[in-house]
Amino acid sequence: MTETLRYVRLVLAGIGPLYSVAVLVYSLLEGSSSICTGSGGTFRCTEVTYASTWGFGGSVAVGIVMILTMAPLLSGWLRNRIPSVVAAIALPIVLISFTSGLAAWTPAWVAILAAAIAGPPSAKGMPD
Repeated sequence: MTETLRYVRLVLAGIGPLYSVAVLVYSLLEGSSSICTGSGGTFRCTEVTYASTWGFGGSVAVGIVMILTMAPLLSGWLRNRIPSVVAAIALPIVLISFTSGLAAWTPAWVAILAAAIAGPPSAKGMPD
């Protein structure tokens, strides 16, 4: 039972950061629109990525979200749930402040909340 609980906590600590990185990579690679220039033989279209439309404020908000979503990993390393709890409280505030660009990170917040509730994975052989 203890080993199963440790495994569940380990999975919960990793889901939020993995999802968050996946959203960031998708935003950096996938385009929201195309910009086309020229005509005939010089006609060219360039894809505009989601990340390129964020601007400075949006990029700062994404950076804050990325740092907050890594909190369960810090909690696991410190064997303390405080970083996850702080992130679970702060993350919805950031998401609500920048709703249009950060809505994709909402499932990451749910995973961070679950990791905060479950607590960090214990060291192997250590009591919970």
